[in-house]
Amino acid sequence: LSQGVETEQTLSEVTMTAKVEGMVCEMCVRAVTKILTDEEAVETAEVSLEKGEVELTLKPGFSISEARIDELITKAGYTLVSISKTDV
Repeated sequence: LSQGVETEQTLSEVTMTAKVEGMVCEMCVRAVTKILTDEEAVETAEVSLEKGEVELTLKPGFSISEARIDELITKAGYTLVSISKTDV
């Protein structure tokens, strides 16, 4: 498994919303979307420039640490401000 990715017993859908600073254009959207969706645990990443947010949906049975999300956002050239998690 990738670093920072853990399997969980639950198969519920998990969404995470990350507040991100520094995204200003469609190239930013593409960069953040690509780096996050390349991660094994991430099913989808929907970026909103207007809100400065990224909504992640994780694959069933997977989780990803906040530290790993921070690492990926930073690697893409942006700053993670906060993150919230919702189990559906």
